[in-house]
Amino acid sequence: MSRRLRKMVYMCSVGSLLFVMLDSCKKEGDARQTEKPQARTDVLAEYAGKLAKADLADGKQDKIISKCVTCSLNMDGKKENSRKALDYTLYFCTPRCAEKFSEDMSGMLAGLKIPDTPAATATSDDARLKEMDEKLAQADRLDGAEDKVVTRCAGCALKMDGKPEFAMEVRGYTMYFCSKDCEERFGKDTTKSVLDLVIPNE
Repeated sequence: MSRRLRKMVYMCSVGSLLFVMLDSCKKEGDARQTEKPQARTDVLAEYAGKLAKADLADGKQDKIISKCVTCSLNMDGKKENSRKALDYTLYFCTPRCAEKFSEDMSGMLAGLKIPDTPAATATSDDARLKEMDEKLAQADRLDGAEDKVVTRCAGCALKMDGKPEFAMEVRGYTMYFCSKDCEERFGKDTTKSVLDLVIPNE
């Protein structure tokens, strides 16, 4: 191979390598740009969830957090020491607590531990019961009749026919199971069993 030809081959190889490297960098950059908005959305959703729970600490759901977030919701806040976060108004017990929150809002919200409150627990329970009722209603319709009787075996993912001799009552619905084993497994934790149900598209 002539010296000139070898040089051309070398230059082509270097050019191809540079193209591959540049293309790889571009793809990595595009991937990072795609990930950032998603990551930000996830963080905002987490903060919104925490603020919603903190809102219930005083027993009212009104977009006003009257307990001092800087003091882990253990102190009553004051209206004159208020700050905004997302669409919530936060009251703080002292101006210094309000300043600390403003200086590191993300850090404060990320580290905020929400104590269990009766209002928050009641809201959570209501949401679970509503979801259970919706799933049971969907399961009830699988046999074409809305009669509060789920004839498909929930222990078999609603794919098998149940039998009246293996039945139980759940939130006003009679549920049939194909066997005693399915009935007993489902009945160990009916709330979890119903919530875990995947309703077939039929």
